[in-house]
Amino acid sequence: MSIDITKLKKNTKILVETEDTVFEIKVTGPKSCVAEVHGGMKFIRPTRVTISGAIDKRALKSGGKKPLIKEKHIEKNRCIEFLYKKNGQTKDKIQSILITSKVLSATVYSPDGKWSYDAIERNKE
Repeated sequence: MSIDITKLKKNTKILVETEDTVFEIKVTGPKSCVAEVHGGMKFIRPTRVTISGAIDKRALKSGGKKPLIKEKHIEKNRCIEFLYKKNGQTKDKIQSILITSKVLSATVYSPDGKWSYDAIERNKE
């Protein structure tokens, strides 16, 4: 189960639950994977990010190069990589990276808020 960011409409919202927190993502540039993210300790205020894609957390722990499993996607049981500028960063090339914990579930909401669907369902425990 995954969400292809490039297939969404502008201003689509995604509520993503990870192992550690919940993120509200508003897709502002679907083709370029630009979004505003709110949630967790890093994004206390809505922050402009680029969604790189889904990453395998096991590969991160092995010390190897971080492999993007699916570029421009949010995928179940994979981490999301966000690129963003911290306060005070002015140069275009300076970016910070946040890698979330594993995605447990995600709900997609239409830009007008009239409909939603569970794109990634949480495992029943």
